[in-house]
Amino acid sequence: MTKHKVSANLGPLSIDALQSEWAGHPLGKNRVWGGRRALGGFLFQLYLSLDRFFVEVSKGNHDAQFLFDGLSDIAQLKGNIVYLTQVKATLRPDSLRSAVDEALALERFLRELHPELLDRVCFQLVVRRTEISKLPVISELAPTSVLRMIVEPKVA
Repeated sequence: MTKHKVSANLGPLSIDALQSEWAGHPLGKNRVWGGRRALGGFLFQLYLSLDRFFVEVSKGNHDAQFLFDGLSDIAQLKGNIVYLTQVKATLRPDSLRSAVDEALALERFLRELHPELLDRVCFQLVVRRTEISKLPVISELAPTSVLRMIVEPKVA
């Protein structure tokens, strides 16, 4: 490990160079890219939310009902069905587990307080890219529940 002395004004070392060293160092490696990944995921979620909203409005649907970052990342009432959508920029096994856990928690909530809605809720997972080829069978979900994955490569 190389030690660098940095003066108060950073001397000949630029802030970009300092960040590059931090990103390459074991103590900073995941910290630098973690925030950027989180922002990328947020931007993808924001894009999808606005895209879905404006598509409905442009169709003349003045009754479009959406909630963002509430019941799920995106919740939409469309006809008689409530679509609860988790948005993931990149689907990995851990983020899949997180999405499934949310679907299970929402299903338990509905079963407890609104069992009449169980067959009218569709859990969705929208991803920009995936490291998982297909969704596994999720035996914990009720037989009437649906969890489907949609890959939306619209955003570069």
